Amino acid sequence: MDVLVRFQHGLGDAVQLTCVLQHLAKHRPDWTVDVASHIGKHSAFRGQCRRSWILERDAIPERDYRQVFDLGWYECYSVYADSPCTKVCNSLREVFGIVPDRSLLKYCIDIGGQAREITGQYLSEICNVHSGLRDASTSGLWRGPNSALPYPIVAIHYEGNTSAEKKNLPHGQIGRLCQELRNQGYIPLILDWDRRSPLPDQKTIFCPGVGPGDVWDNTGTGDAERLAALIAQCALFIGVDSGPLHVAGATDTPTIGVWKGHSPIQFYDLCPNVTHLIPDRWRTVPPCQNDAAAKFFAEHYAYQTYRGSDDLESALIAAALETLAGATLAQPSVAPKSRPAPISIRAPPRDLASGNGKPRQANHISWVPFRANHNPTSPHKEMPMTTLTPAAMSWEFLPGLAREVALGADGSAFCLGVGEMPAGGYSIHRWNGADWDHIDGAAIKIAVGSDGSVWVVNREHGILRSMGVGWQPLPGLAREIACGVDGSAWCLSSGDFAPGGGSIHFWNGGDWNHVEGAAVKIAVGPDGLPWIVNSAGQIFRRSGEGWELMSGLASEIACGADGSVWCLSAAAAPTGDHSIHVWKGGDWEYIPGAAVKIAAGPAGSVLTVDAGNRIFRGR
Repeated sequence: MDVLVRFQHGLGDAVQLTCVLQHLAKHRPDWTVDVASHIGKHSAFRGQCRRSWILERDAIPERDYRQVFDLGWYECYSVYADSPCTKVCNSLREVFGIVPDRSLLKYCIDIGGQAREITGQYLSEICNVHSGLRDASTSGLWRGPNSALPYPIVAIHYEGNTSAEKKNLPHGQIGRLCQELRNQGYIPLILDWDRRSPLPDQKTIFCPGVGPGDVWDNTGTGDAERLAALIAQCALFIGVDSGPLHVAGATDTPTIGVWKGHSPIQFYDLCPNVTHLIPDRWRTVPPCQNDAAAKFFAEHYAYQTYRGSDDLESALIAAALETLAGATLAQPSVAPKSRPAPISIRAPPRDLASGNGKPRQANHISWVPFRANHNPTSPHKEMPMTTLTPAAMSWEFLPGLAREVALGADGSAFCLGVGEMPAGGYSIHRWNGADWDHIDGAAIKIAVGSDGSVWVVNREHGILRSMGVGWQPLPGLAREIACGVDGSAWCLSSGDFAPGGGSIHFWNGGDWNHVEGAAVKIAVGPDGLPWIVNSAGQIFRRSGEGWELMSGLASEIACGADGSVWCLSAAAAPTGDHSIHVWKGGDWEYIPGAAVKIAAGPAGSVLTVDAGNRIFRGR
């Protein structure tokens, strides 16, 4: 059967699709598969399908195919005990009905001789520029054309185009990494098609050009096959969560993937040449709060940890030097200096005690308020999060540690502790005015209704409601839950996903009614109308039968019983916290303080949790 896969997504997604194609070749042997994709991505599929069409160039005879799959390629928010939680595994299960085969989850790009020769010539030339070494027996090449030894070059990609605040690394940090690599005799090569990096000087730090005669086959950006050929001939690749890191996974080149706000188990498949450098708080990064996801990650991914943003630089340098120490290379451009002793890489922290205990004394993350002039970065420059004169707010530190908080219209406060319960999620607690009382049950999300009811989502995404005694299971599966003062309840589905997040639903008293739109965060105003944040961080307010786009980008949203609306910025501080803002009728007013979770109650009161899981009440 002739099958066409239409794929209109980016480079990293295209590389991930190679895993799907490997599965189709094995599990759908009667299918003859063609792929239609954008230029530059098309070369990832050569050898993986019969024909790789280019959407911008080719007249594709779609009517000749028995079946056409126009892949949506949505993020996966389900957790599986036997596979990663990536778009690959989501597509295999939901679209093609195939259980992922772990042996087919390494990316694959066939590298032709021409791609290897052209990129090899470029790498040889920059070695010549850097070192002046030439070998007459190889017609000016820095090494022989048949040499299997990698060049003494470290390719680096540190600025992606999406979710920049959760991925990108500072220029200064990479500059110091490059200096250390040069001290050890290696040549840094920055991959930057948009010329955003100030580091390359084309003498000591290099960057391939884009334009006529470039190494990218005139695609205007990185061509998948050419990029794979270039990385395959380098000694090391270092990258953030973006397309080039996925391409590196299709090679055998030792690779370090640097992660800040995302988890590899959700965005990267099983490539044994890749070591992931992740925060030591990795169990708090979705979906690794879930035991099954955390267990699969620990058992199937190679990783090292760093303690915080200040530790990331030294941990990255140590990991790079440790990886390069065992490399066998063509002659380095300069004699390496003596290599310093590796910086120790910290192991993940021990599991936190169960329940909602008192604040930890060791390894505490200090409360560092944002400056009044802090201006969160945003990829959507036309819709900035305006920072105005800070409003007055007093903060009270509450005992205990929490992952989630909720406030009722009557001021009642609830939280989810940091300790895992045997089943269902985290322990549930209610504030008694002096401390937190434990109540039966476990959850990963919590909201408080106007009648004092408690609504939760458990680890299996089941929805439950309590009126004070026991828990009543409700239909549906959710990832977020929110309640309004008018008695309304809204949720975001865990199963039906579209671009922007999960599908949106409101409770009709017996079931959930669907509302157009998609989101990753939701809160409900006293009028029963929700505010949402989508996967791009954009903020919307319900207006009639549609949605009104508001200014700013956010990571969390909360609505108070008094009609106030609060959010946390999309951009994070080095501590991992986000700045706090309140809506003032036309713009976002900055509130001194910082948090990773926020809940709003009556009379302008809020409850927050910071990156150290500490709880604060603001009035």
